[in-house]
Order: sequence, then C-alpha cells, then structure tokens
Amino acid sequence: MKFKHNWLLIICAFLIAPTVFANEPFFGKISTIPDNIKQQMVSKTWEAGCPVPLDQLAYLQLSYWGFDNKQHLGELIVHKQVANETVDIFKRLYNAHFPIEKMILPENIVGNKKFNSPVDMMNYIEAEDDTSAFFCRIDTQSPKKLSPHSFGIAVDINPFFNPAIIAQGKAEPANASKYLDRNAQHIGMINEGDFVFTTFLNHGWIWGGFFSNGVDYMHFQKLMSPYYTVDKIEYNPLSKRIKGLPIW
Repeated sequence: MKFKHNWLLIICAFLIAPTVFANEPFFGKISTIPDNIKQQMVSKTWEAGCPVPLDQLAYLQLSYWGFDNKQHLGELIVHKQVANETVDIFKRLYNAHFPIEKMILPENIVGNKKFNSPVDMMNYIEAEDDTSAFFCRIDTQSPKKLSPHSFGIAVDINPFFNPAIIAQGKAEPANASKYLDRNAQHIGMINEGDFVFTTFLNHGWIWGGFFSNGVDYMHFQKLMSPYYTVDKIEYNPLSKRIKGLPIW
C-alpha cells in the first residue's frame, strides 16, 4: 500500500507541476553596455557626433512573451534616465501576456549586411518585426530632425504589425501597409486605449498613433525636454476631447 501511495503522489505532482511552474517570473536587469556590444553599435546604430554618448545609455535584459506563446529574454538599449521605468513597463506587458515577436538588438538583426543609409537599415529591422529602442538616425517623418530614438527615449514595438505613415502616405515598413488598418486582426497590434497604450501613458510616454505628420503605431517616446519630464499622461477619450484643439 505504501508503494502505491508513493506512486500516486508522484503522478499528482507530475500533473500539477506544469500549471504551477510553467510561467517563470519576469526578469529585468539594467547594466552598462558590455564592451562587445559597444563595438557592434559603432558605425551601425551609433557613431561619433550622435547626441548621446554610449556611457549615458543602459543595456536592458527583459522577459517577454513571444508570438509562439513562449517566454524569451530580450535586449534593449535606452537612455539611463528612462531605464527603470522601461523595465517597469515591460514587466507590466509581460504580466499581461502581451505578445512581442522579437526583442533583439538591431546589431544582431542586421549582422554583416550592408546598407546605403541608417534609414535603410531601420527599414530592414522594422520589416523583421524587431522591437527595439536606441538608434541614432534622422526622423523619417521629420527628416530635418533627429529621431527621439537617437536619444534613447523611444521604443518601437512589433513594427511590422504596427506600421507608420511617412512621405506621400507610404507605409513603413513598406510591405506592412495592410496593418495601417487598425481593424486588421493580428496578435501584437497596439490600439488607442488598450493595455499597452495605457501602460506607456501611465509612465509619461506618448504614442505615435496621434502624430499629426503621419501616424506611427509602433512608436512610444518619453515626453521630456531639457526643461521638463512628464511622469504620467491622462488619456482623453473621444467624449472628453475639445473640438479644434491643436495637436501639440
């Protein structure tokens, strides 16, 4: 009887274990950028003359749920001033089981491929649907300005399924125009008022879906200037909006 009882315990433990231990807790770590990654960044996503030196940037390791419904460990580079809240944001996305296809450093996505410009490299990364942050480059919607990504205060999430509109109404990435229609159905999409949107706003980040010079559904950036940093933004649903008020 004792032998049978022990086997019963083993069988019960086997049946229970997957539900108890299937989900690992979120892992988030902030550190300085390792030297080997700094070397990879130079001449790809960073070069001399970029507005933020490498020692002002932080290297993040973050848990995320993939499109395969499995847990993965991703990497992002952001400015040190937004590192802690970036970890908190992605912890909330992880706990909500929001799916992210990839979160691989751009340098590892492009490998040894050659590009004519940083914008061409960016288009390749977006077409690969890679979630990324720091990238010193121009703003494709305002080409006379540097992108907020150049300062490490912006993140693009699932860019293929959350595309942008650039010059002449073209989609970015180019073959993702189908997903400019926010009624399209695909995992990893971001919409006004949803959990991802609200989580970023609650940390003082704004969404590119409201940009007046072309929507950018993939894009969130910390609302900050040399003089101000916003910690939280209140979302105005349609019923609370003031008609005719300009988009600042």
